[in-house]
Amino acid sequence: QPLPTADGTVAICRKCEAERTMFRISGSKLLAAMLATTLLAAACGSEDATTEAGSPIAEFLGQEDFFTGLDDEDAQARFAEEQRQQEELVASCMAEQGFEYTPVDYSDFNFAGTEDGLDFDSREYAEKYGFGITTQRYSQAQVGPDLVGWDDGAIDDEEDGFQDPNADYVNTLDEATQEAYYAALYGDEDDFPAYDPETMTEEELAEAESAAFNFEPQGCYGEAWANSDSGSANQFYTDFDEELTELYESIEDDPRITEIMNDVANCVSDSGYEYRLDQEFQESFYQQWDSRLAEVDDLVGFQDPTEGMSEEDFAAMSEEELEALFSNPPEMPAEAKAKLGELQAEETAMAVAVFDCGGSFGNEDLLNAYQEVAAEYEQQFLDDNADRLEDYRG
Repeated sequence: QPLPTADGTVAICRKCEAERTMFRISGSKLLAAMLATTLLAAACGSEDATTEAGSPIAEFLGQEDFFTGLDDEDAQARFAEEQRQQEELVASCMAEQGFEYTPVDYSDFNFAGTEDGLDFDSREYAEKYGFGITTQRYSQAQVGPDLVGWDDGAIDDEEDGFQDPNADYVNTLDEATQEAYYAALYGDEDDFPAYDPETMTEEELAEAESAAFNFEPQGCYGEAWANSDSGSANQFYTDFDEELTELYESIEDDPRITEIMNDVANCVSDSGYEYRLDQEFQESFYQQWDSRLAEVDDLVGFQDPTEGMSEEDFAAMSEEELEALFSNPPEMPAEAKAKLGELQAEETAMAVAVFDCGGSFGNEDLLNAYQEVAAEYEQQFLDDNADRLEDYRG
């Protein structure tokens, strides 16, 4: 639930909502199954990594342009238009509930961009950012000039940063009205999945994570999403979750795919690393890296910027004071930097090995083979379920 006072906190929450919506627009169920998101990056980030096979399911849902050579500018334009439609629907919904709402312009929101102009499928990107695990965990300001972090310059640059046009209006509302405003916009706080690692069991945490991943937008955002161009597609991925999981597991197990994937795995193994492209390995791979980074997290520690402050103190802060309060990262101790440096060196070396073995985003042989095989399976799925699918057609 966004904080109902600070302009900055509203902006952060809105950006997270945009990112989550973007991910669902691109077909999370479908694309996450495509070699554990490797092919998503290829489809959205590389003009060369295209095939004539396309995706029958994407075409059926009206999302075929994600599989037909979509470049960064076209992807940006599609996302912006989708968001424009939804923002107009949100404004209408909020007006019906007695609130003002100015549609947010997401035309400059970059969801298919690269760091430093480097393509995701380039060796240079692998050399600097690896897989983007340890190198995008902390900001550049935290890690210092000798390590790699995510670019925090955009946050400090008011001209390029996200500006919520509704912030001034929200700040004119009293606390109770602000809470009602956010409930109308995002849904009731009780609708959000609970997540408390300190009190939940591992099984409960797993259920909470699954619920968060599959969480549907609520409030006016939920209504706008359901009535937007991608609403039926999103409902399709939700309703056919289990069937699609089985479908893409079958594609991944197809001999034409496993042969290429095994070639990549064997080549990487010769460089001294274990790495496979199948979804099961990818999931455990990122979990293992996350566990290893937990040591760095512990060394850095969590510093609550509002610790010791009363609600009155917080409410009395100016916009500039709030921005300074939340933008200053906790200091990273030398021991944490040393450990992070070791992990970044290992990650980038592995990423380069994967690239050299043809396991990068731009492996056209793998991408082409996958999409050709997937097209066969997808078309069969559409034929077998034709009587159930008419309501989802894009």
